[in-house]
Amino acid sequence: PRELADLFIDLRAVAAVLVEPTSVVSRSTNRTRLIAAQRFIRFLSELRERSADEQLARLDGLLPSGRSAGWQSTGSFVAGTARRTRPSRPTLDAQDLHRILYSAKRDSTRGIRDLAIVALHCFSGLRPEEITALDWDQIEVARQGEGYQALCVAVHRGGQAWTLPLPRHSATALVQLADSLDAQIGDLHGPIFKRSASVDQPLSYRAIRDVVGRACDQSGLPIVEAVDLRAAFAHWLGSQGLSDHEVASVLGVQRVRTVDRLLRRHRALDAQRRVRETQSR
Repeated sequence: PRELADLFIDLRAVAAVLVEPTSVVSRSTNRTRLIAAQRFIRFLSELRERSADEQLARLDGLLPSGRSAGWQSTGSFVAGTARRTRPSRPTLDAQDLHRILYSAKRDSTRGIRDLAIVALHCFSGLRPEEITALDWDQIEVARQGEGYQALCVAVHRGGQAWTLPLPRHSATALVQLADSLDAQIGDLHGPIFKRSASVDQPLSYRAIRDVVGRACDQSGLPIVEAVDLRAAFAHWLGSQGLSDHEVASVLGVQRVRTVDRLLRRHRALDAQRRVRETQSR
């Protein structure tokens, strides 16, 4: 066993892993690994007061050289399978979001917490890192009545403050989580998603990702990425009658072009359905 810092200072070992990966990876994946290694070596060199440029030049000399493909400045080649492609991701719809949400356990305080995590991933404009760092003080009660609280969440993105409305699914899940703690939302402080009731430490990003992954697995769906859930949420908002500009405001994005990119696959499928319906008439 070796410390991570010592491993990355051993440039021959780093080069050997890049040239001969222990598992089959695509070239694009291995190029990304090289870029990450370069950044970490630069970081370690600054800590140990070494010349980062010299260290990176040494690593480059240990790798097969070739013409630059535009993915990094040195133009070194790394190993990988050219024909290995990333498996296509599913295009989720509102029905899939509800399946994932209803698959989350809710039979205990921890289960209610996990339900709120899944609800925010499926039915909110929050990004995964924002959900991980979410604090009770960020939740605002916009309206209350008929047994339902309309909630908003305050976030900062790129130096700009956003107030995002939370749809009923995610708002109800947060209210249930507060009720399980015998408190009102306005009376709670600190991280929303804690490791346990007795430990005032937030869940890690990986632990929250595992919660979402289990819900996907229990619903019979493959483990999807956060961007797939956001795209399905945006498509659901559109099906509720919201315009692209309104969808952008709920997601907390400045440009409608971002919504267009999210919905590219959904709109392609919708167009195919319309063509089939027209031909069947």
